[in-house]
Amino acid sequence: MKGCMQAGPAAYVRKAGRIAALLVLLMSGLSIAAGCVTGTGMEGAFYLLLPYALGLILDLLLLASVGRLVVTRGRLQTYAYEKMIRRFPYEAGGRALLGFIGLAGFIGAVITKNYRGEGAGAAIYAFSQAAGAVGGFVLLRISRGISWQSTE
Repeated sequence: MKGCMQAGPAAYVRKAGRIAALLVLLMSGLSIAAGCVTGTGMEGAFYLLLPYALGLILDLLLLASVGRLVVTRGRLQTYAYEKMIRRFPYEAGGRALLGFIGLAGFIGAVITKNYRGEGAGAAIYAFSQAAGAVGGFVLLRISRGISWQSTE
């Protein structure tokens, strides 16, 4: 195919793609679950809601990028590479940062007794933010190990 980008090394791309897909599915599922639990603890707390909402958006963008990488087995047309894969490290790093900000805000709210939520909701929110932080760094590391070459 003309105007393609090939990811390499192929064995790393296959293995890393599967790991990244599972990780992004876990992160997205936890973020959605945290949103489904009663939100009374997050009422009016922008320092909890903003990292959660932005993290959920980044989870969905990461899901699309990883899905494209896995489905195409690392062979993308140049426009798809430019549109999705090139921004992948920034999305992963942003997700890690938002996870840490959300977790720090949650810990601060618990310490200052500003969090009024229930135990299950608090645990799911904290776990989703921690998974987003760690998962973002793992995805960033995975993206650094993939090299891209143009195939004409």
